[in-house]
Order: sequence, then C-alpha cells, then structure tokens
Amino acid sequence: MSITFNCPHCQRPLKVKDELAGKKARCPGCQQTLRIPAPVAAADIEAAAAAALADEPKPPEPVREQATVTFRCMYCDEEVHVGADLAGKQAPCPSCRRIVKVPVPVKQGPKDWRQADNRLPSGARRDGEPELAGAWGSATSAARVSSEALIEADAEPVVRERVTVRQWIVRGLVAAAAVGLIGTGIWGVLLVRRQTLQARALNEALAYAGDQQQPPLPAGVASELHRALGEYYLRAPDLDKARQHFPKAVLLARRLKEGSPERDALLIDLATTLVDEGGDDYELVNHTRVSWTTVRGELAKALGSLSSPEARAEAVREVGGKLIARDQQGIAQSLVNELTPGADERPELLSVFGLALHRAGGDAKPLAKEALQPYQTKPPAGKEAGKAKRAPVSPALIALLLALNEPGNVREYLVPAPKPGEPVPREVRVGYAHGWALQGKLDQARHLANDPVAQALERLEALVAVGSVEQDDHKDDARKALEAALGLVGTGRGQVRPQDVSPWLLLRLVRLGAGAGVKDEQLDALVRGIPERGWRDRAQREVLRARLGQQPDLQRLAEPDKYAPLTLGLLARHNARLGQGSAVMDLIQGWQPEALRPLGYAGVILGMQDNSKE
Repeated sequence: MSITFNCPHCQRPLKVKDELAGKKARCPGCQQTLRIPAPVAAADIEAAAAAALADEPKPPEPVREQATVTFRCMYCDEEVHVGADLAGKQAPCPSCRRIVKVPVPVKQGPKDWRQADNRLPSGARRDGEPELAGAWGSATSAARVSSEALIEADAEPVVRERVTVRQWIVRGLVAAAAVGLIGTGIWGVLLVRRQTLQARALNEALAYAGDQQQPPLPAGVASELHRALGEYYLRAPDLDKARQHFPKAVLLARRLKEGSPERDALLIDLATTLVDEGGDDYELVNHTRVSWTTVRGELAKALGSLSSPEARAEAVREVGGKLIARDQQGIAQSLVNELTPGADERPELLSVFGLALHRAGGDAKPLAKEALQPYQTKPPAGKEAGKAKRAPVSPALIALLLALNEPGNVREYLVPAPKPGEPVPREVRVGYAHGWALQGKLDQARHLANDPVAQALERLEALVAVGSVEQDDHKDDARKALEAALGLVGTGRGQVRPQDVSPWLLLRLVRLGAGAGVKDEQLDALVRGIPERGWRDRAQREVLRARLGQQPDLQRLAEPDKYAPLTLGLLARHNARLGQGSAVMDLIQGWQPEALRPLGYAGVILGMQDNSKE
C-alpha cells in the first residue's frame, strides 16, 4: 500500500509508502519541508465515490465562522493556531519565531458533480489542476521515469536534506581529527619501537664495554667502543656518562704499540670528538658541556704522545680545523704549542695551522710571521758561527707565504723559486707546488710537482699537496693530479713501493682521491697494496665513507669477514641512519667472531641518533 497526496506548498502529487505516515520529508519539487499525511481508509474512499455519483446533492452545510485559524508554519512545519482576526496578516510563529503570513480560511461546501464542466470526463484533469501522480502525458517521453515512481520503488530516497556549509566544515574537521589521531597513533607506535630498538643496541654495546668482558676486546676495538659511547652520551646529552667513557678510550688507545700509526690515528679520532665537549655559558650552566679550558687540557692528554711529525701535522689539520670551525683559534694555536716537541718542527706545525686558518677565511699573517722568525735570526759570529744550525726549510711555510702573496719573504729568508727541469730539494718542490696552487697558478704547480727530474716519492708528495688545494674549485684538475699521484705508487719501474711511503701520506692520498671521484679500481689497488693490516683497514674505511652516499647497503654487513671492526661500525651507522636499524641488529647477531659485534651495536645507536637529529 502507498499514500498519495499533494504537496501543500507546490501542489505536486506525491506517493510514498504507508510506513512513512506522520514523518517529515522534503518535497522533491519545491524542496519545502512537509509532513506525510495518514493513509485514507477504504471505507472513506467508497463513501466519497458514492457521494460523487449521487443524483441529488446533499444540502449545503452551514459555514461556521472560525474563531481560530489553524495552519502549518512554512519554516518549521509546526501546527500554528491564531485568532481569526489575524487572517491574511503577518504574525510570528510561536515555535521558530519567524514572521509568516496567516492564511484566509476558505468557505466552501461540498462539491456537486453536476456543476462540473460537462465537456470533459469527470476524471479528466482540468485547467489549473495538478497532474495525477505517476500519470503519463503525450509530451512525456516513455524513456524517462518520474521522480515519484522512483520514490515508490525505493530507488530514490524520500528524505533528503541539503548539507549546509557549517555541516561540511564540521564533517571536514571531524575527518581531519580522525586522520590526525590515526597518524599520531602510528607515529607513537613507531617511536616506541625505535626507542626500544635503540635501548637494546645500547645495552648490548655497554655489556661489551664492561670491565668484566671475557674474553677482553682488542685494545683498538675497546678504545673505539668507548669513544663511540662517549659521543652518543655527549649528544644525548648526558655529560657525566660521556666523561666516563672518553678517559677509558684514551687509556686503551695508548696500550697499542707505541709509534704505530694505528695508535696515533685512534688518538686523533678521539681528540676530534673531544672538541664537541666545549660549549658556551648557557651549556655550562645546564651542565651539558664543559669549558674550553677543560677541553684544551683533555686534547693535550690525548695528543701529547703522538709519535711522528706526520701524525702531529695531521692532528693540527683535523683537530685544529674543527677548532677553527668552532671559533676557537686560540685553543688551536695553544694546541700547536703543546704538540711541538722541538724548535725544528715548530715552523711546520704553525704553518700547517696557518694554512687551515687561511682556507677558512681567517687572518694567518701573525702565524706566518711567527713561523718565519727562526729564519730571520742572524747567525752568531766568531767561534759560535760554525756551531749554528739553520732551521730546516718548511714546505708548509713556503706554501703559506705564497698564499699570503709574500714571495719576497720566501726568496729572502727561505729559498728562491725553482727553475723548470732543475733538481731541487723535496721541501722546496712540495712547498712551491702547494703555494702556486693556492695562488691559482695550477698549470705551473702541476708542472713543478710532476717534473720528471724529481724522484717518484718527491713527485708523489707534491701532487698530493696540489690535489688537496684543487678539491674546492677545480675538482676535475684535482682528480687528474691525484690520479697521477696514484700512478706513482706500485711495484713497477719508476714507481715507489707502498711500504716506502709514509702511511699518513697514503691515507691522505686515499681520502682526497675518494672525495675527488678517482676511479674505484685505482683506489682499490692502492688499498690492497698497503702492507700493514690496520692501516689498510683504515684506508678501506675512507674509501667506503665516500662511496656510501644516501642509499642503504646491507649486503656488506652480511659479509662481516671482509671488513675490520671499525669499518663494520661505519657501515652499521650508515644503514641505521637511513632507517635500517632493525635489519642491522638482526645481521649483527650472526657475526662471528663475537669481537666484531660491539662496534656494530655502537654504530646502530649513533646512526639512529643521527637520524633523529636530521
């Protein structure tokens, strides 16, 4: 069964199901709110039909004057009762308080069918009357279904309210809040997992760093483990715990064979990390950093036992360069004084620091002046003249004076410029090649460095000096110079054997070559030729550091027997920084021998820390 009725607003015929009787709905035509009437009983329909067909019309009932006018509000559809005197006037709705017009009651009696238009059938639509519900006209396309028919078939909803702008805004805010809650939940879960993984790796590393570790780790591995833990706690920040690990790292490094390059290299790495201990007044008050005076003392302890001039020069380059970056030139210069074992070496170390300062844009003239003083002193007269010993020529001082555009001082107090094809001492060739490169005279510098009249070792050192300058603005030229230098190392004719070259020079050549993009096969051949295992591992680590880039590399971690513990620590840190900490932890647990694992765990905690700070 269904209910058929006309919209009270637009008189559109509507047809809905019985169960919707008494409910509110919106007219599909005029979109006004209406109330669906109750269904008409069959007996009432038959009585109306009989009355319509009766021969005699019923006598008209007297029309009573209404004391009140009853109608429904066009806004809220509530039934309104007002006095008859307001008929046809404006009045407020008691429910929604809007002004509505009160309708005029219509006085009409029962209709007489005999008074209808005899020219039309009694069931036909007359002018002004609404069409019957679901009726088809001649102009109506048979291919189109009426809205009322769709309503009756439940294909179109009867109740359809328009969504206001406010409702859309509320819905959008609710959806955004839901998405935010979901995202926050996911982030929270990932954060908890991350913290749990980092805590697990830290506990594993601390277990290996304990004094009761059996069997004890090799001194070099244990030193690097304590250095890494100190770095982690310093960045946490937990200054007290960091300062528990750094002294242990120094002590363990000093247990290595005195005079070995690996011992000196570990101490330089540690000193570079110790520079990060220094802080400003705010950090001192918050106990997250220490004073620079304290840092100076700790650097002196770490670097005071370096065994070779090359190691001391490298320390001035690395640690001094980092101090310059932290605006601590005074601490760096005092470090040079601490590292100088004698007067002969002082001009070279001062000049190495001056070159680093000049490259950073600082004023290196006072350092050059101080380094030049021993050469400006007049030799003693008389019997003491024969005993006077002239300070050896400093290649770094020649380069620094040329970089400062003071060639006159070089000629007057050191040596004149070498001529092409003329044999000159190693210090002169290296110093002038380096200085000319700093002046931008690249062709002249390369020609002097690679002069065939010089020995292979001499040319090698000069080409490395030139390549170090060209790295910044002339990378292609730097690569060519370094490739030429690599070609001088080997066992062939005219080459110098790796064991006859300073390990520090080889390491510097590898580091510069990897940064300049020298071919992998050349670098790998040089690394394989380094005779000392620890130094070979360190050179391999420098090559990997330049090659890793920004992509994970878990394959190398799956082959731990090919790499030294310090190199595995670098690989673990790289992959953990790129979000692969969980995979790295799984791989570390399978490493054999067990002594390989501690630096892997240390690499994980540092890599995850790097990731959180990027």
